[in-house]
Amino acid sequence: MSVAVVAHCYWSVDRKKRWMCVAERRGTGWIISAPEPVRDTADLIPRLRRRCETDGALLMGFVDAKRR
Repeated sequence: MSVAVVAHCYWSVDRKKRWMCVAERRGTGWIISAPEPVRDTADLIPRLRRRCETDGALLMGFVDAKRR
């Protein structure tokens, strides 16, 4: 299975400081988004899965804001 969506999240205890960039596979290339707020974490994974144009894996990475 290939990767369909890659999300890199900048994490913080403060919800307002949680941001992410998302790359979505489109054909043979990628569309990379500008940074956007993470918003509600309860549905983060389903929201990212809905951005998959093809059946593929979701790859996520996190950076703790305190450990930059």
